[in-house]
Amino acid sequence: MKKYKVKKRIRQSVIVVFLFLLVLSAAGLSWSYLIPMEKVEETTLYSYNQEAWVDYQVQMLPSATLPESVVGPGRAYIANWTEYISTDLSYRFHVDDNVAIKGEYSVIAALKASVGGENLVVWERTDELLPPQSFSGSGSVYIRKNVIVPIADYLEYARVIREETDFSPENLDLEVQYKVRIEALTSPSVIREELVPTMIIPLRGNTFTVGGELKKQTAGNVTDDITVFLPYVETARFGFVIAAGVSLVLLLAFLLMTFPVQQAINLQEKEVNMILKKHQDRIVSCTGQATIVPEKTIVVSSFEDLLKTADELGKPIVYYKNDLEKGARHSFFVLSAEYIYTYFIDVVPLSLSMLKYKTKAGYQNQTTG
Repeated sequence: MKKYKVKKRIRQSVIVVFLFLLVLSAAGLSWSYLIPMEKVEETTLYSYNQEAWVDYQVQMLPSATLPESVVGPGRAYIANWTEYISTDLSYRFHVDDNVAIKGEYSVIAALKASVGGENLVVWERTDELLPPQSFSGSGSVYIRKNVIVPIADYLEYARVIREETDFSPENLDLEVQYKVRIEALTSPSVIREELVPTMIIPLRGNTFTVGGELKKQTAGNVTDDITVFLPYVETARFGFVIAAGVSLVLLLAFLLMTFPVQQAINLQEKEVNMILKKHQDRIVSCTGQATIVPEKTIVVSSFEDLLKTADELGKPIVYYKNDLEKGARHSFFVLSAEYIYTYFIDVVPLSLSMLKYKTKAGYQNQTTG
């Protein structure tokens, strides 16, 4: 197998990149196995709603003076001319599925005499105006039932107690509760709900009004836990496996098909850089060109010798770089009235021999000054 030369630093950098990708893929793969591929979520199986409301009309006693025998809601009513209140309980229940429904409803009235700001009960009478009634259905049910509230009887009862006890309560309220209970046999659970519209009638004065909470409604859901598959986990796992495999194959192929080449140090270039850095305050870089007369040119053997010459003459060191066919020549000069002292370094590619050019008679160099 043919192997290719790659500079050591470049080869190390490529290996580090492949290793990083491999580690990253391995970490992602580990994560994909730690994360479950499915999760439990709560989902709505059925939705349901229900409402119960009470309509009423007030039946008045026969009277030649009072023209109306039946008075509708939203009025004030004369207590002694009222015979009863005709109420209609309506109830509706609906669930999304065709499930079995059963329930019961009843109506209870309580006449309470109380005193004080805390409405402490002095006496109370409770009657079952409608005993429990059963109903059933499938998916939805609707019931409607008429219930009579005997106002005249309750007023007479309160009058008798007042005469017998000589006690007149501060508050006398009739509270009528319309209770509806229901069960819907859904799977996996059972819906159990209760609605209680309430009619409140204050009977303390000569007139009364009908109030309370005559309408109630609720809605709800039947939920269950289901297991949901997470496709993105499997996709991520497959992607990380591919990424890890490709990274490993590329890493092994790169290791097998390349070998490192230590980059040689160019001593001449290193020397030039050191001179320019160390003596930058004494060196003047030139941009123009000048002709150097070989007979007046003296080549010194080292830059230190050139420094001594510059110190003796009190002159700066002139620097010029010109390109060669392969590489570059870095020339340093000290100019005097009679001679030009020079030291130069040729920097050539490392594949060539590192030679110092020695100046002979007839040497001519184009420089700048």
